Amino acid sequence: MNQGAQCCVSDSKALPPDLDGYVVATPASTHHAAVLSLLDRQRPIYVEKPLTNSARTARHLADLAPNGLFVMEKWRYHGGVRAIAARCGSGDLGKVRTIRCRRVQSGQSQQDVNPVWTLLPHDLSIVDHILGKLPSPVSARASVGPTGEILGLCASLEADGVDVSITISSLSPHKERSLEVTLEGGTLLMADPLADHVLLKPAGDLPQAPWHCLPVDTDMPLLMELKAFVEHLRGGPPPMIDAARSARSVALIEALLRMASVHQADTP
Repeated sequence: MNQGAQCCVSDSKALPPDLDGYVVATPASTHHAAVLSLLDRQRPIYVEKPLTNSARTARHLADLAPNGLFVMEKWRYHGGVRAIAARCGSGDLGKVRTIRCRRVQSGQSQQDVNPVWTLLPHDLSIVDHILGKLPSPVSARASVGPTGEILGLCASLEADGVDVSITISSLSPHKERSLEVTLEGGTLLMADPLADHVLLKPAGDLPQAPWHCLPVDTDMPLLMELKAFVEHLRGGPPPMIDAARSARSVALIEALLRMASVHQADTP
């Protein structure tokens, strides 16, 4: 197998029949049809998040392709997220108490779906990576545009006693990606996803004491996940997330959107 992508097309019918695998990076609303058009080729498929933008179609794909269909959740490959997850999993700081994710920006690149489908999958994947499971929805409030479209979401979730809060918005004048995890023995913070470290404040430190810097890998997560897929095509282990697990994330997003349609709020 040669290295690198052999071709890039906008119509799957134009793809040669002898490729080792496929990456689907089309608008979210077209993922279901795009993946369906490739399943008969019986080759591994890597599709951009979300798997689809409805629980029904996501479950349909997961049932049709229990093996060989994977979803690109790049924040699972991010050095800071992996470092925080590893520290939480080590147990040296005690049990996780809270997880707070914030992902805000001005506008969004995908115009076929609302920003919840573009932004929220990232933070759900981060929480899943830290806890090893998706949390359950508790409540959600939405920010809406002049014609009723959802432009932001504040969600409250819970998993085994861990309180999870996620704020996403396409209405902020600035871009922010942050992750804060509070444990019995301290707080872990990723304030800048481009930094070469995450921060730790042990529970016994005074409030004015400086945070401890923990070095992390700075490899670009998108590159890392694509490398993982290429290695899989060469016989290596599969990427982290299969269709069944991603379908559960899609169902959770749909549930939060239903909650938010009842409870609408101001700009997050």
